[in-house]
Amino acid sequence: MEIREPEMVKLSKNEKHMSLLKQILKFIGVYIGLTIVTIIVTLILGILLGIVSGIVIAIISNNTMGSYELLSKFTNLILSPRAESFITLYGTIVTLIITILYCKFLEKRSLRSIGFQKKNFFKHYLIGLLIGGFMIFIAILINFLVGSIKIEGISEGFNGTTLFLIIAYFIGFVFQGASEEILFRGFFMIDIGAKHKIVTAIIVSSLIFSLAHVFNPGITIFELISLFLLGIFLSLYIICFDNIWGACAIHTMWNFIQVNIFGINTDLLKISDSIFKTTEITSTSSLHIIDDLTGIAFFVISICLLLLYMKKHGKFTLSTFSSDENEQNVTTK
Repeated sequence: MEIREPEMVKLSKNEKHMSLLKQILKFIGVYIGLTIVTIIVTLILGILLGIVSGIVIAIISNNTMGSYELLSKFTNLILSPRAESFITLYGTIVTLIITILYCKFLEKRSLRSIGFQKKNFFKHYLIGLLIGGFMIFIAILINFLVGSIKIEGISEGFNGTTLFLIIAYFIGFVFQGASEEILFRGFFMIDIGAKHKIVTAIIVSSLIFSLAHVFNPGITIFELISLFLLGIFLSLYIICFDNIWGACAIHTMWNFIQVNIFGINTDLLKISDSIFKTTEITSTSSLHIIDDLTGIAFFVISICLLLLYMKKHGKFTLSTFSSDENEQNVTTK
C-alpha cells in the first residue's frame, strides 16, 4: 500500500533524524504540558468570570444581597454545568494557540506545514462541515434504527435563549475541533510523516489520539477502537486534500450535531442545551454490542470509501511497484 506524500509533509522535512519512539515521547511531553497550561488558564478564566458575574449581580441587586447569598450565587455560576462546558470548550483556544506557536518557533515549521492552506480554505471548511454533518446524521440514524437511542422530540424549555446558547456552543466546538486536529494531526502526524512512512504516521497518531481518551468516564474498548478508526479517517482526509481545514470542520460538526442538535452528550461534556431530546437505551448487553459493532463498521466503511476516492484521484495505490517497473515487466513479456 502506498499513499502519495502531501505537500505539508514535504515542507516539514529537515535533515535532523529522530526515532519514532523519541517522537512519541516528545509529543507526550508536549501534550501533558499543554494540558496543564490549559487547565490553569481555564481555571483562572473561570474564576474571573465568576468574579465579574458576582459583581454584576451585586450591582443589579443594588447591594441588598447578603454576603452569604452573593457567595452562593458566585459558586453556582462557577460550578454550573453550563459554565463548565463553555469554559472547557473555549479553553481549547489556549491549546490551539500554544500548539501553533510551538510548531512555528520551536519546530521551525511554517503554518502551511501544519495544514493552513490559504487557497480555497473557506470552501474546504464548508465541505468539511457538510461531510461531518452527513456522517453524524447517518451514524445517529443507524443507532436509531438498531434501537440504541430514542429521539423523544423537541427538548423541554427550548426557546430563543436556547438557540442563542447553541450558536455560542457551535463557536466553542469550532475551536475544540480545530485544537485536536492541529495537535494530533497537523503537528504530530505530519511530524512523524516527515521522518517515517506516511502509513506509520497515520497509525501511530491515530493510536495516540485514541489512547488520549482512555481516562474519559465510562470509556469502553469498543469506543477506543472507534476513536482509532476516526483518527485514521481524519488523517487520510487531511492527506487527501493536503490541508487541515476540512478535518477541523468534520470534527466540529460531529460533536456539535451530536450534543447540541440531538442532545447526546459526550463523556466529558454534559450539555442540556439542545434542539432535540434523545435518550440512550441501555437495557440489554446485546444491544450494547450491536451498537458498538455498528459504530466500528460505520468508520471502516467511511475509511474504505475515502480510500476509493483517493485511489480514483491517484493519491492512493495498492501496488508496490512503480509505473516504470510495470511498463518494464510488460515489455519483457
